[in-house]
Amino acid sequence: MNKLFILQVATGLIFSALSVHTFASSWNHCKADEDVVFYCPTNKNVISVCASKNISNETGYIQYRYGNNLVNPEISIPIASKPPRFNTEAIAFLSPDGEWNGYIKFKNGNYSYVVYYLSGRGTYSDPAPNFEYGVMIEKNGKKISKLKCTPYAGFESKIEPEYIYNKAKFTPASSSLADDDTLSKLMGLDVIGQGHR
Repeated sequence: MNKLFILQVATGLIFSALSVHTFASSWNHCKADEDVVFYCPTNKNVISVCASKNISNETGYIQYRYGNNLVNPEISIPIASKPPRFNTEAIAFLSPDGEWNGYIKFKNGNYSYVVYYLSGRGTYSDPAPNFEYGVMIEKNGKKISKLKCTPYAGFESKIEPEYIYNKAKFTPASSSLADDDTLSKLMGLDVIGQGHR
């Protein structure tokens, strides 16, 4: 075989590997110069939330991305890079048993994509924590789908007060947890923050 041809193929493979690695490290859709706010795999796809390093309520951007192609996701919302105040809501709180919970909601016309992380939902009969994370899809405010991430397949989440309120400076989605309709749909609790079912 021609040595020049082998060298060209090897060089192409190296550059290809480097370009994929710098775009999507740790198996998510985020670029090397972005913060990985959230990511997890589903059966065939990956859910990611990526943000600029300079994010605040007025600057930078945050984006929901979904699909199995880490370089060109099937869904990116918002399409244009906008600061959080234009298209997102978020909430983060401590559950009664001391675990962080929360979500970031991305609005796109009549649809909303709610990336969530729920933990510490054990009951007296089953005290083991029940971790659940993924995306819930709403249309006109009604839940139409909920896609859970594959358990124990690796994930990362910054959906907690330090990021939500101190760094990204999201405006809270509601004034109290008990009045938060999205949280009610996610958790399925009769009374939010008052214990478990």
